[in-house]
Amino acid sequence: MEILSGAKTFLHIVWKALTIVRNATANIFFIVIVVVLLMAIFADREETLQSNSVLVLNPAGKLVEETAPQGKIKANIADIYLSVLDLSY
Repeated sequence: MEILSGAKTFLHIVWKALTIVRNATANIFFIVIVVVLLMAIFADREETLQSNSVLVLNPAGKLVEETAPQGKIKANIADIYLSVLDLSY
């Protein structure tokens, strides 16, 4: 019975140590999340667009508004899709 008592005591100590490590890890993770959120909220936002800024696009390849359907089934599906979304201009 002494062996079981010693094993029980050892497992109890190990279990308490694991609980302490788990709680510490969770607390550190929570603190990191709070710090990151606070940094995001209070960060300087000086990089704004100026009034004369331009968006430059450099597209390559064939430019189309929508792909051409291949065959009757795909044409019907495209018509249904456009009618549902009401994208006909």
